[in-house]
Amino acid sequence: MDPPPTLPQELLNEVVDDLRSEPEALKHCALASRCLLERSQQNLFFAIHISSATHSLRILNVLTSKRILSHYIRDLCITIDEEWCLRDSSLPSILSMLTFLESLTIKGQTCALWNKDIPRETADALMRLVAFPSIRSLAICNFYDAPLDFFSIPKHLKSLELNTVTVVNFPRSDVIAIPHMSTDCLELLLFSSFPPMDEEILAVLMRPNAIFSQVKVLRAYYVGSTRYLFKTMQASKLALEIIELHHISSHVADGEQEGLSTIDFSSMPNLKCLAFCCAINPTSGFPWPECTAVLASIRDLISVNPTVLGVKKIQIIFTAYRPLVGCNNEKWIELPAFMGESWETLDQALNHGRGSTNLPFHLDMVLRIKGLSGEDRDIAAPIWKSLVSSRMPITSASEGLHCRLDHL
Repeated sequence: MDPPPTLPQELLNEVVDDLRSEPEALKHCALASRCLLERSQQNLFFAIHISSATHSLRILNVLTSKRILSHYIRDLCITIDEEWCLRDSSLPSILSMLTFLESLTIKGQTCALWNKDIPRETADALMRLVAFPSIRSLAICNFYDAPLDFFSIPKHLKSLELNTVTVVNFPRSDVIAIPHMSTDCLELLLFSSFPPMDEEILAVLMRPNAIFSQVKVLRAYYVGSTRYLFKTMQASKLALEIIELHHISSHVADGEQEGLSTIDFSSMPNLKCLAFCCAINPTSGFPWPECTAVLASIRDLISVNPTVLGVKKIQIIFTAYRPLVGCNNEKWIELPAFMGESWETLDQALNHGRGSTNLPFHLDMVLRIKGLSGEDRDIAAPIWKSLVSSRMPITSASEGLHCRLDHL
């Protein structure tokens, strides 16, 4: 029998929680003391990834032998491959046990076909799982022909991610019911080579009270065909609070800027922030061309659509995931020096677009650097602010310019 713990259980739990990313240490804790057993198991089984029939069978055997472990699973990722999923018989039983699951990710190993690569019993089990009250986050990635019925489940999600997904009306129905699923946050990754849905389905998803009409936070990544993005903005215009456009230059280069000019941002009364985000992964030299492309895109947007400037806050976020070759991380703060003309033309476009208006204006210029220490950030932040301000004197003088340096 274990001796009585000399430390409060709450403190022991915190110690175990600090080891959540170290499964081997958690296993030792689970064996060391009954005081650590339950918390260790909660962390070990918090997130589960199933990617093979063997893995699926092992998990089923563990959960069957000790049912309480299924209550600890909060995050489930399933990577679907027809080679294992079609012959697997364990997955439906596992899914039926996860009554406390909060987050579900369904991924195709490549671009899978829903009705071909997922057995009917498994597909039905997934539908029942999503309907569980505990589910708050759903992600579907790399799937052709996800059934519209999947989005007809009456429930509210905190977040929904559709990453390279097409949606079809299957089984075919002449009368399509309004999907009752709703979400606070919608993340879209759409390529033009993957038309997400036909016009009939798109219209259904954007009806009042349907899933695309109640979005508060919209994040779009690598958008190749902006038609669906713009229609989602329009459908959710009364609910939208935050719009994030990631890698905007990728679709501007394809002549998609015209679509943004048609959006009336003044018709979005609750819109608090419009963010343009650019991730930078240099392999050599300074990647100023992709940075200048982002600034040029925003400048062009403001020039053709001044309603953008009615948004309470505009953010331009550069994220540097790697240090420059042969340079320290702090070298990133010299970004404005390599992009002088782009900053200046953006500054002029902002001033021209605002005209004589006295409406409050807030522009965040954010640089995020992976691996930057807190000490280096404190030293570099004033330099970043000074360099940006010197390149955007008009906006800086209006006191609408705010510069921030963050670390990842």
